[in-house]
Formats: sequence, structure tokens, C-alpha cells
Amino acid sequence: MLAAGRESEVYKRYSVPAAGLRKNNVCPNCYSNDRERSLYLFLTTKKLISPDSIIVHIAPEKNLGAILQNTIINNYVSAEIAFGEGMVQMDITMLPLKDKCCNLILCNHVLEHVPNDRRAMRELCRILKSKGKAIIQVPFAPTLQKTKEDLSINNSRLQEKRFGQEDHVRLYGRDYITRLVNAGFIVESNAVHQLWEKNVIKKYALAKQEIIFYCTKKEQ
Repeated sequence: MLAAGRESEVYKRYSVPAAGLRKNNVCPNCYSNDRERSLYLFLTTKKLISPDSIIVHIAPEKNLGAILQNTIINNYVSAEIAFGEGMVQMDITMLPLKDKCCNLILCNHVLEHVPNDRRAMRELCRILKSKGKAIIQVPFAPTLQKTKEDLSINNSRLQEKRFGQEDHVRLYGRDYITRLVNAGFIVESNAVHQLWEKNVIKKYALAKQEIIFYCTKKEQ
């Protein structure tokens, strides 16, 4: 897996925000990365965390997951594909969860690893309650009109060369939002610098160009 501090020629070429080499990425005190900090600020700003929240966290970030689990306690579920690493073992394209079982989903930098990402998106939408919320982050290249993908490539060196990381199967372009909409979501996207003032961005050492994809389930 490409280290957070290592630069990717693909990410540089397509100006992928919050990818590759980033200053002040890891906090020297809590060891959270900038992505976790921006997500936590977004959750608190939108007031999405409360004792009665029911959260499904796919491939949870360590620090953010610990905070949420301690806050929500009985209504927090972490899901991982590897046995024993999450509270639930899962294949994101076949989630072992009931329909409309949660009101908040966090799924960050997972879909770029999944061959059938459209099916995974539909599964996320399926388990979300009506009007539920989801934050679904991916490596996103705003300069690309269409997502770069080729599922026939199964060589790690070629995957890194084409998609920016050795275990990625695609690099998302602007049609990412269309994929989410087709799966049943209404999508709001904002860059970090549009969400918070400069002093906040500086205080938490956030990647100001990172785009947060905030999704609401369509009413059915």
C-alpha cells in the first residue's frame, strides 16, 4: 500500500486532493491523520453524532473509530473484510446487515479497492434508513471527467502506475457523483476550504482541497 508520505505520479498528474505527500498529515499527539480530523470536524459540525445515532463504519479509521465507539457504545458497528479486525466481517458488496438498519454510514477510501463498486454503493444505500446520511470518500481527481478503471489489471505495479496505489482498481473522476446518484443517493460535495475558515484549517492541519462527499438517501 502506498504510504501517506510517498508521492504518486498519478496523483500529481491529476491533482488528486489529500493524496500522496502531505505536510502535517499525522498529529504527533494522537496520531490521527488529516483525513480523520476533517471527518470528525464534519461530523460534529453537522451534528451527526448523538447517543441515539446508529452508525455503520466500513474499514474504520483507528482514532475516529475509537471516538465513535466510546460515544455511541451500543449503536456503533465497525465492519472489516478481514476476520477479527472489525465487529462484523463483511464483503461490502454483500453486507450481512438488515435493510434500513442505520442512519449514518462512514465509508472512506474503500470503494477504490472494490471491483464491483456500483453494487457496493447499492448495498450501502440499502442498509441506510430513509433520509439517512453517508460520508463516502474516495481518491477523487476533479480534472478527470471519467473514472479511470481497468478490472483486467491485476498487477500491483501496473495498478500503482495507472491508479495511484498498488491495491487500487480505479481512480475516480467527476462521474463518481453520478455513480452515487444511480445507487440511490443525493450527493452534496464541498472542499474543506469551503466548509471551514482558514484558522480552523490551520489549527487542525487539514488538507484544504480535500472534497467531502456527503450523501443523503433518496426518499422511497
